[in-house]
Amino acid sequence: MDPEERYSALESFDIDSRTNMIIMRWLSFLMDRIDVEAIPRLFGFYSRIGWIGEDVAEYLASVSQGTKKAEPEMAEAILDDEIIDHNLVVTKKRPGKRSSLDALALATEEKEWRLTPEDHMKSWMFVMELAGIDVDKNIWCEVEERIGRFETSLADYYRV
Repeated sequence: MDPEERYSALESFDIDSRTNMIIMRWLSFLMDRIDVEAIPRLFGFYSRIGWIGEDVAEYLASVSQGTKKAEPEMAEAILDDEIIDHNLVVTKKRPGKRSSLDALALATEEKEWRLTPEDHMKSWMFVMELAGIDVDKNIWCEVEERIGRFETSLADYYRV
């Protein structure tokens, strides 16, 4: 399929109070589960699989980055120089040394945007709400139940 003809479930939306409320609720849901720095990559993933358009992904990513805590402006200056003040002593990190926590953080960096299948289903529901499509939670529950029965029957089949 030609990339120009690619279709996404949510190509655009009007920015109004309803949309803003849904976006903020979705971002709150995501920030409870993954690091705020990873959210733009998640929206990029949703764009690649056709859930949201590229413009929507960029907009949502920019909004998500606006929700992170502001860093103090002097943080750069503090990290650049050693400061000795009455009650404050800050030293620079040595460039070649990493703590075991830093190594663990680097090892798990690629995993930090991943969600459970249930979380992705909830994100899909947010996409549908933003697209203006009514989400019938009863249908989602019915599908969940049918998938559960299917998984149970597969487990029974392979136990034989």
